Amino acid sequence: MPDKRHPAGAARLLIPLLLVTAILLLTIFQVTAQEAAVPLAPPDAAAGLQVYAERCANCHGPLGNGDGELAARSAVPPVVFTDPEYIRQARPGLMFTTITNGIMGDNGPTMPPFGPSSSNPIDEATRWDLIAAVYSLATPADSLAAGQVVYEANCQSCHGESGTEAFDLTDQTYWANRSNQDVFTALQGDTIADHTYTLDEDALWQVVDYSRSFSYVYEDPQAAFAPLPAGTIAGSVLNGTQNAMLTTPISITLNAFSPDFQIALTQTTTLDDQGSFFFEVTDVAPDLVYVVTLDYQGVQFGSDFGSLSRSQPSLEIPVIVYDTTTDPAGVTIDQIHVILEFGEGQVVVNELYQFGNSSPTVYVGPTGNNREGTVQIALPAGAQNPVFQRTFGSLDNFLPVNNMIPLEDAWADTVPIRPGRASMSLLTRYTLPYEGETTIEHPVFYDLVNANLVLPDVGVALDDNGQWVSGGAQSLDGSNFLSYALSNLPAGSDLTIILNGEPTQVTDGSGNTIAAPRSQTNELLIGGGVLLIAAAVAIYFISNRRTAALAAAATVPPEPPAPPELPPGAPAPGRDEILLAIADLDDAYERGEITEEAYQARRQELKELL
Repeated sequence: MPDKRHPAGAARLLIPLLLVTAILLLTIFQVTAQEAAVPLAPPDAAAGLQVYAERCANCHGPLGNGDGELAARSAVPPVVFTDPEYIRQARPGLMFTTITNGIMGDNGPTMPPFGPSSSNPIDEATRWDLIAAVYSLATPADSLAAGQVVYEANCQSCHGESGTEAFDLTDQTYWANRSNQDVFTALQGDTIADHTYTLDEDALWQVVDYSRSFSYVYEDPQAAFAPLPAGTIAGSVLNGTQNAMLTTPISITLNAFSPDFQIALTQTTTLDDQGSFFFEVTDVAPDLVYVVTLDYQGVQFGSDFGSLSRSQPSLEIPVIVYDTTTDPAGVTIDQIHVILEFGEGQVVVNELYQFGNSSPTVYVGPTGNNREGTVQIALPAGAQNPVFQRTFGSLDNFLPVNNMIPLEDAWADTVPIRPGRASMSLLTRYTLPYEGETTIEHPVFYDLVNANLVLPDVGVALDDNGQWVSGGAQSLDGSNFLSYALSNLPAGSDLTIILNGEPTQVTDGSGNTIAAPRSQTNELLIGGGVLLIAAAVAIYFISNRRTAALAAAATVPPEPPAPPELPPGAPAPGRDEILLAIADLDDAYERGEITEEAYQARRQELKELL
């Protein structure tokens, strides 16, 4: 039997007793931290990591390293969860309070609240899941595995494999109000009577980390970045015109894209006689997105994007193709947004066309070859410097169009028009001379469903020609913008805008207001939400800046005037968008694009929204 003359052997017998004693002493140990709420069930790090990626990673970074996209803009650097000193001192109860109530700094919130006071609150159980996610981010899987080895060798005989024997290591109340440092300190040998043996510091930290994992469900964050061993992508091809499966043995291509939109993988197969396709992939990055494409009747069609995961290693992405047609009968212009700017001796016209197709076929132009032209648009006589850009979905990004075909009295696009409403968008921008009056007039070659006109209220009037209905003026910090609308203009009709009056303010090529203290364009950009949807689109085109985040700045416009309502169905901005809006507002002020008064007023409004 080991005795005091054999300290190592004695230690092996004493360790379980000493650990039990230590835990009992810790129960008595008075922690100065405020007693906090306790989770009703073990928090789940896997669930927490999903919410963390959506709500926290933009500041704290995807792996908790404090390197999120907003970190550089923060007045106070975000906490680095992977810093050992942070996680050793952290107490879950206080972490829960911080997540719930946020952190207020001298110049506003350095971290917004996510509790009941939030406009987009996180429920209590999920806030505890976030804390489990933080502990998982801070605890490498190999360190946890090493702690398990120490625990099994020295602690399991008393506490049991699941930690519920002797003193219950799954007790949420115990762990919620203690830091790992508290536990580490209490387990050191000189704090316990007759403690003649201690683990080295590394082993002790490891077993503390592992013991805490009895209070939550650990998830290795790095596992999400490990290659997926295998996956399948399958689907079928439906001919939407004939409402039947496409059984022609044509080539099908699978492309996988990385987050930076680089092609990471390409495979090809042949459509089988049942109209189905099947791909297998191995050892692929988990963050790839997949799309299937094929060429049918000279037009390329594709599936929706999809992804694979460990929990869902199979993906089904069907493809719908359509027969082509040279008949434009189903083509409509669902919407035209017209936005005007006044420069020195000229008016700048921005027109965003949104084409739709009500037929179950793809319109490929009158010749049957879309490369020879599909839909056509006309410009007014005397239009100069035409520029064309395109977007197929979000209005956040436009790309130059370099393959427009000039015709005798129009321009032809080369993109096929697929079935559906607003299935293709095209922006044209041009200038016309302006010396106190002008008429902007051109035909529309397809039925026009709706049009919106946004006109800066700078002394230029729109003559009433019976087409346009006034939507009134919208005001922001004394700068007014007039909105008009028309509907149901038949194909072959002229879209006419008659302007009269000298503008009291004009903008230069950079969007700066001449003979005025500030740029209307940039002021409107910061407060874009006060206008109709058409005006919000206008702001983007005039300034060519990001608007998604800045639109949050106008949700509560300054008084006076009375704040207009958001368009029906428009979502309220989330906290991430508001934080981005604050950051972009700061950038705009530093560049001298808005006045001090407007900057301070709008920044305060955004802080109040948080």
